[in-house]
Amino acid sequence: MPLISAEIAFELIAGWPPHFAIVDVVLPAMNGIDFAILLKATIPGCMVQLFSGQLDTSRLLEEARRNGHPFEVLAKPVHPSEFLHLASELFPPSDVSN
Repeated sequence: MPLISAEIAFELIAGWPPHFAIVDVVLPAMNGIDFAILLKATIPGCMVQLFSGQLDTSRLLEEARRNGHPFEVLAKPVHPSEFLHLASELFPPSDVSN
């Protein structure tokens, strides 16, 4: 599977703004935290969940927090049920009684 950079992903979402984005911190070129900051600035309602399997992401995360971007990073691997629970808590329950 080819790697998709944050820059290419940003071009792709320009025509389809997401409600929820799952972003790896370690990306080629722009890192995932900088991409998440750009995404939130461009699409303020988009929920972003960062993931990382690298220990050295703490420096990037602290720098983002100092600059007013309080992201949380989930450590890989994340069990699918844990991820689904997290994602369900990010969105208000929908009214299915219509």
